[in-house]
Amino acid sequence: MIRIHTGRVRHLVVVAAVVLVVLSAGVVPAAPTASAALTSSPAGSSTSATSVHASAVRPGYYLGASDGGVYAFGTGNLGQLRPTPLNKPVVSIAAAPQGGGYWLVASDGGIFTYGVAGFYGSTGNVALNKPIVGMAATPDGKGYWLVASDGGIFQFGDAGFYGSTGNVALNKPIVGMAATPDGKGYWLVASDGGIFQFGDAGFYGSTGNVALNKPIVGMAASPTGGYWLVASDGGLFDFGGAPYLGSTGSAPGPAPVVGIASTGFGAEYPAGAIGTDISWPQCGESYPVGGNPVSIVGVNDGSTFTTNPCFQSEAANAGLNLTVYINVNAVTTGDPRAMSGPAGSCAASDLNCQGYNWGFDSAQSSVDYAHAAGYTPQVWWLDVEGPCGSSNVLWMCGSAGQASNAAVIQGAIDALHDNGLTAGIYSTYYQWPLITGGSPGADTVNFPGLPIWIATVPSSVGAWPGYCTDPAYSFAAGTPWLIQWLGGSGSPTDPYDGDLACAL
Repeated sequence: MIRIHTGRVRHLVVVAAVVLVVLSAGVVPAAPTASAALTSSPAGSSTSATSVHASAVRPGYYLGASDGGVYAFGTGNLGQLRPTPLNKPVVSIAAAPQGGGYWLVASDGGIFTYGVAGFYGSTGNVALNKPIVGMAATPDGKGYWLVASDGGIFQFGDAGFYGSTGNVALNKPIVGMAATPDGKGYWLVASDGGIFQFGDAGFYGSTGNVALNKPIVGMAASPTGGYWLVASDGGLFDFGGAPYLGSTGSAPGPAPVVGIASTGFGAEYPAGAIGTDISWPQCGESYPVGGNPVSIVGVNDGSTFTTNPCFQSEAANAGLNLTVYINVNAVTTGDPRAMSGPAGSCAASDLNCQGYNWGFDSAQSSVDYAHAAGYTPQVWWLDVEGPCGSSNVLWMCGSAGQASNAAVIQGAIDALHDNGLTAGIYSTYYQWPLITGGSPGADTVNFPGLPIWIATVPSSVGAWPGYCTDPAYSFAAGTPWLIQWLGGSGSPTDPYDGDLACAL
């Protein structure tokens, strides 16, 4: 995966057949599966003072195509119009600010809603001077703006009017818009990437003076500040605090991209959704019902540098909401994959150096395998379990070994981040400190804000959401995205391991 930098403008060249999106065949990313983990009553809140790597939950975005196809980056897909025949082509997409929904709009102003996105009106029956080209939602999701190619603004629901370019002589036509986080302003963008701001919208940059491979077709505001612009080939330009998460620039779908929409908070899973995780143990068995919002598939065959022989069929079964997990375990000291790598050439006695290279290379090999199989999920979980004292020891013991274990995990996280992916950790409050150093309830290695998947929670269905917010079950100073219980316990997902998406 190669990034080409031009100032603050970035494109991603993906060396693979597909990218993290809803593909033309209707496929999207997947997430991890985890095996049984040690359980015990928590000793207390898991806290720590040492931050190894800070990584906050990142926002995501959707790209919409003219045939109604939807590509999801850093989030889950909720549906699309493709392959439904359309009266007019789709020209833009806008996401519900609270998450869990989005709108598609056609050039006549016809509105299509998905998830929690509501209908507040359209220009479908209005005689327009110029076609609709863009859309943006209000902060509460109870209204939206439509913009025409001359910059004329149409507001619906609780959307306010802050100005337009309807009477301005434009060098290039308007192609999209985005609203400010407080809804008291908006930006319009022209096909050359020129920016027009109204209300409290600030200026963070443009592509007005950049030679573009393809014209700009849309924009979206990031909740972390700034905005994204997207070109018709899916090339992505980020300005201000907007993070780069991927693009379809080098792997376009069957129809051109026509818009981009921020997910707001970037959660991969809708809050409260219940799903499953499967991997190599399910080879040769029936799979869960496909297409669930929480559909997690293991990439490996139970250990580092292996591959799940059923990954392709399990990923296909997961459908549009595929996310994945990978196995990570202690370094094999002296292995060539450990002795040299991003941390450099390692001495035989330097377990931390070897651990980092091992973790980085193992994660990269898993990414390469998934991409070669035709899948590019955005969220990747590290399965961190099996400390000393468990029935299946996967990690080194002692303080020097725990430091090396932490280096393995750090290397794997960095490899995923270097690929523009969201990394998370699957473990328990009990096992995490035994693997990385510390004691249950007292972590010494932390990743503040990193997504965590809390394994093997007990109790009844009604109690599951409580484990998302109970600090006693958390670890690594992470942000709980998922909790898991093991199959065979009479849960709604039996016989599969079940997973509940936490509210972020």
